[in-house]
Amino acid sequence: MSVPIVFIHSGNSSYLFDTFYQLKQSNIDVPAYLIGTKESRVYNSMILHVDISDYMEEANNLASFYKHFSTNSSDFELICIQRWFILKDFMIKEGIEKCMYLDSDVLMYGNIKALYPLYESYGMTICGISGHTNFLNINTLTAFCQFIKHYYTASEGVRMLEHHYKEFIAAHGMGGISDMTFFTWFALEFPSNVCNLDTPDESSCFDTSLQNGEESFIMEGKFKKILLRHNKPYCIRRSDGKAVLFHTLHFQGGDTKKRMQDYVQKKNAGFFLKKAYFYMWFIFQKVGKRMIYT
Repeated sequence: MSVPIVFIHSGNSSYLFDTFYQLKQSNIDVPAYLIGTKESRVYNSMILHVDISDYMEEANNLASFYKHFSTNSSDFELICIQRWFILKDFMIKEGIEKCMYLDSDVLMYGNIKALYPLYESYGMTICGISGHTNFLNINTLTAFCQFIKHYYTASEGVRMLEHHYKEFIAAHGMGGISDMTFFTWFALEFPSNVCNLDTPDESSCFDTSLQNGEESFIMEGKFKKILLRHNKPYCIRRSDGKAVLFHTLHFQGGDTKKRMQDYVQKKNAGFFLKKAYFYMWFIFQKVGKRMIYT
């Protein structure tokens, strides 16, 4: 059975069509799931949609003892951590032992059938300090969730979180404890279980973020300069001028997401017609929600 690709996304966003369309260009016969809410059911013709409410038991339990240590909103940081518990519940209930998790603002160009075996000996992957591109298995994900849970339920864990938060704010002025904190600590404690995709091999890599990497790649303004060759993205490495293939592009940040359509491969008339259809749904839902709350 093919290793599935899984997204988790609450609500609807105008860029989701680009994400799912691109995924089907690179992984047409790979099962792909969106763990979403009622708003995102409109994409059921493109991706297997399942209701997030069916996998919230442990995530809700986490919320009952979550302690907030960040200048970002509590709702934002909590859901970013909860998603790993949601994913774990989903994999257990659906009998999935391994998968590739992608953030919903990641365009996928590589084929998972060729890529997953390269990282199968690890339990999970991170990209920089983020889990936005994560080849993982259920055993390591379960251990990771337990690792997080310990910090919020053990008194010494809470003290460590508070101490780290104060040090982080003193150094950076904003931010704090997030799921990236736990990925960093988990990788340090279990290095043989976690592979960091941040380091490119000789000819290919995964993208940490379109806005990051200026030390390694040629930039165009604040973004990496992307060259599309044979429907694949490449960046020019500073050290030797070589074009490096990117298996993914990560459009982190609001301004960056506006560029996603430009990097979708195999766009045709059907692409633009379908995008217009899903964009109308997005606007309809947005206006409807505004009318309810005004």
